[in-house]
Amino acid sequence: MYGSNTWPLILIIGTTVILTAIIVFDRVRRKRAGKPPREMVGYSQFQDRGEIRDPAKRATTSMVVGIIGLVFMSIILGVLALFNGVSARKELPEDDHRSHGYAKVGIALGILDIVSGIVQIIILLIII
Repeated sequence: MYGSNTWPLILIIGTTVILTAIIVFDRVRRKRAGKPPREMVGYSQFQDRGEIRDPAKRATTSMVVGIIGLVFMSIILGVLALFNGVSARKELPEDDHRSHGYAKVGIALGILDIVSGIVQIIILLIII
């Protein structure tokens, strides 16, 4: 169906979609929380670099990455979704039910991504 030269293009498009979704999702959350948007320092660097420290954001990121992992780079994004979901659930307060739900969905989607990626590789190896 696809030629051997199309996989880099699919990888670039998938990465672009993921990064765009993360940036848009962050801007929407900041707007709802009444915070100003982050200031851009360079081409694609945010001023406050580093890991996502807020466990609610990490839970949401886990869910979004798990959903995107159903379509693109399932094993890699599945591991990221699983890791973010588990670490967010450990740090979330007990009364934040919405974020706990996002973390649970992220963990489930991460496991599903990993399993579907392994099944796809096995099917590919059987066909070839």
